[in-house]
Amino acid sequence: MSILVYLNLQRIRVPRQANTANLIYKASSEKTIRHHPIGEDILSIAEIIVKDSFRFDYMRIMRDFFVHYFSRMIWSIVTANDGMSFITSDNPVSFYNESVLPPSEPGIGFYGTRVLFPITKKHLLILTHPEFERGEKYATEQISEEVLIDYCSIEVRSGAKSGKEFVTTQNQVMFLLSDEGIVDESEEVLRDAIQT
Repeated sequence: MSILVYLNLQRIRVPRQANTANLIYKASSEKTIRHHPIGEDILSIAEIIVKDSFRFDYMRIMRDFFVHYFSRMIWSIVTANDGMSFITSDNPVSFYNESVLPPSEPGIGFYGTRVLFPITKKHLLILTHPEFERGEKYATEQISEEVLIDYCSIEVRSGAKSGKEFVTTQNQVMFLLSDEGIVDESEEVLRDAIQT
């Protein structure tokens, strides 16, 4: 359970996710106000400001949200071949779906959404929905709440080695999904990552 919560917190604690939460909260508030008879008048003279402290409320609200999705996915740990490494960024837990072009991130509720999390510079954790891996579901097909589970035994795969093309592709995706910065000790790896 601890690793699920840790992965969840790594996803939601970063500025990009906090900013997204602020935008959603602000839009939702404006929509609610507009439903009031004088809502438009109010919004024409007033502005909704979401305090920075809201990010802590957001983290508390979302603490377990992704856990139900993560716990049903296949966890694959991929190792970069010698001379290669996986970058990390200020958005360390990235969601990627081949049908949604970065820098947009898809929701975790689509079968084709994969989770990318560099554990170390040599190891990348990739979470995949089993139905998509088996070819039973389309990338943008939504997962129904009925299939979400509380927690279970997670299938973990390891030992797969990856060459330069795979590592570079994953790094390019993580770069496109970063907010303001990426990190690696190799200038060549960083150059390859930003050449998309």
